[in-house]
Order: sequence, then C-alpha cells, then structure tokens
Amino acid sequence: MRSGYLAVVIWGQSFAALVVWLAYGWQQRKRQDALRARLSQCSRTQLVRNGSLGFIFSAVILLAGLWAIAAAGGLTQNGLTVWGWVAVVLVGLVFVHFQIIAAASMITLVQQSETTTSVQPSDPQQPDHSDPI
Repeated sequence: MRSGYLAVVIWGQSFAALVVWLAYGWQQRKRQDALRARLSQCSRTQLVRNGSLGFIFSAVILLAGLWAIAAAGGLTQNGLTVWGWVAVVLVGLVFVHFQIIAAASMITLVQQSETTTSVQPSDPQQPDHSDPI
C-alpha cells in the first residue's frame, strides 16, 4: 500500500512540474522572433558553440541538479519535499531554457547556410516529350 501511495505522489509531482516546464516553453515560443533576430547577429562559430554547448550544458545541469536534490534529501520515501519539488522545477526550467537557446542556435545556423539563389544543374537535360506508349 505504501509503495502505491509513493507512486501516485511522485507522478502527481512530476506532472505538475511538467505543466510548469511546458508553460514556460510555450511562453518562450512567443519570444522566438526576438531570439532569432539576436542569434542572426552571431557568427557561425558562436552559433555552433551556443548550440553544441547549450545541449551539453543543459544535460549536465539537469543530471547534476537532480543528483544534488536527491543527495540533499529533497527526495524522501514520501516523494519530493516541498523544497525538493521547487528545486526540481527550477532545474527543469534552466534545462528547458538552455535547450531552447541551443535549438534556436542550430536552426539559425542551418538557415544561414541554406542557399537562396536557384542554381541550374551542371548537366542540364532536355525534357523527353516522346510518347511513353
């Protein structure tokens, strides 16, 4: 009976944290134009660095943060403590924020390297208008 209660508590706390993280991501979506404009001013090297390190740094922060919360007693047999839940939400928000910046950097990098002019093929072929039958 006790383990069933813990499962319900952990899932409830996790779902509440997920809602906060999704709401933050949704809110940041509204600011994407400003972020893209800022990132379009960055050099290719800066975009590669922001994107690569953003993904890696966010994962390190997430794992280290969750480990620190558990080690400090934020996770008990009854689920997350109040401060533990708040800390998990904050660590998750930092993770989401750096993921957004990293993804936007990579998308900007790809968009900047796309060619915008149409180039003719090097070996143009005449269309075959013969009767296929």
